[in-house]
Amino acid sequence: MKRWVTNCMVCLLGLCAGAEAGALSLTELEHPDLLQRTMSLGQLRAHHRQSVHTQSCEESSGEVLIKFRQQDRVRGLLVAPADTDKAIAVLARRKDVEFVEKDRVLMRQYEPNDPLNGNQWHHEMIGSAQAWEWGTGDAGVIIAIVDLPFNPAHPDLAANAVNGWNVQQEVTVVAGSDDHASMSAGMAAAVLDNGIGISGAANCSIIPVQNTSGTSTTVSELDAAIRWCADHGVRVVNVSWDGAYSETLNLAAKYVRDTVDGVVVMAGVNGNGLLDYANQPYIIAVSMTDQNDVLQSHYGPHIDFAAPGKSVYSTSALGYVSGSGTSYATPLVSGVFAALFSINPLLSADEAIAILQTTAVDLGDPGWDPGYGWGRIDFGQATWLAAALSGLVDGFGPQVTEATPSNLVVSTQIHPGIRYELQESVGLDLSVWTSVSASTQTNGTMLEFQLQPAADAAFYRIVVTPESE
Repeated sequence: MKRWVTNCMVCLLGLCAGAEAGALSLTELEHPDLLQRTMSLGQLRAHHRQSVHTQSCEESSGEVLIKFRQQDRVRGLLVAPADTDKAIAVLARRKDVEFVEKDRVLMRQYEPNDPLNGNQWHHEMIGSAQAWEWGTGDAGVIIAIVDLPFNPAHPDLAANAVNGWNVQQEVTVVAGSDDHASMSAGMAAAVLDNGIGISGAANCSIIPVQNTSGTSTTVSELDAAIRWCADHGVRVVNVSWDGAYSETLNLAAKYVRDTVDGVVVMAGVNGNGLLDYANQPYIIAVSMTDQNDVLQSHYGPHIDFAAPGKSVYSTSALGYVSGSGTSYATPLVSGVFAALFSINPLLSADEAIAILQTTAVDLGDPGWDPGYGWGRIDFGQATWLAAALSGLVDGFGPQVTEATPSNLVVSTQIHPGIRYELQESVGLDLSVWTSVSASTQTNGTMLEFQLQPAADAAFYRIVVTPESE
């Protein structure tokens, strides 16, 4: 017998006692007169209200929403709770069905209680509320703010701030008063849900790494700061300075990638017009957009992503302030990277970058372009995909296995930007998985792996990873 495994998890399904009254079998779902066996959504809601008090298994109703091509309205039907995903896969293959989905339980989105969030238009733009549904950050993930020191005693930064380092004088940094750095720190990691001020992208640790005593620095000083971060376990290094063209800094960024599997995020530079910088593969360079998703900074080959940075609201050294610049778009992206690493600690830096590429809103020419890079970041979609890849999302796609003595078909729903691989584990040792050679074909919205079953019993799983551009 072949057994089904998905997202590196073995699921043991226990059935609730008793079959759902009126539930259709998988065979009945293939009947030509299926439309006559469905119900209106009003009838479906009445059924749900009646049954919700008697269900002993969470979300066990087996309620499915279906849209037939010749009908204007969505209809409802009931299936056995344990068959819901299989039923959706069967229904999705019908030519008379436009779409089908579970009648899921929806929850109100996470709303942090920080009172000045209304001033932070960028959170709505990038889907922060949806992102925070999957987690608000992890103190074990550290974001370095390479700059003059921000104020670590600021009431909206203090809970996330840790003592830093001055690479010029080689002394510990315990205080600071720089507005530029404080605004960057707030964009990345102002404390969420503390009833004070604003929200950063993630409740992750922020560390001041001082690379200058004024408003200018050198490549060699930035190099020292970036390498210090790698040597001290910092996975996200925010550099709101010019220099994304530097091969020296690219090597430093590669050192971060090789040492802690982290990222260096740098400003794409304020101003207008083309900057003919070479693209440095290990540096993530960020351009700036406004409330209308219009580019408001330089563009060129160095740009990887765009993010809100025009008239954004964040912490200052002693309060709060509005400001504009790629200096502030950059830490927003840094905070998003930290959130992805928090939600799915197994993500590599390359996978996190691929997630942002896959989910970014493509605002310029199709694909990569020198203004928006791969697009303006979508925090909500990126965290959903990070959670899905870690197995946290229930229903990443309906999946079904159909087996005969001579043929096995393993199917899953197709999502754009995702790579699918079929793997097998022989016996019960699920720590050892090997890739399976199988033919593939698409069937509507489904991807099917077809193969001849092995002689020995085996577990199968479909492993999903984001496609790298």
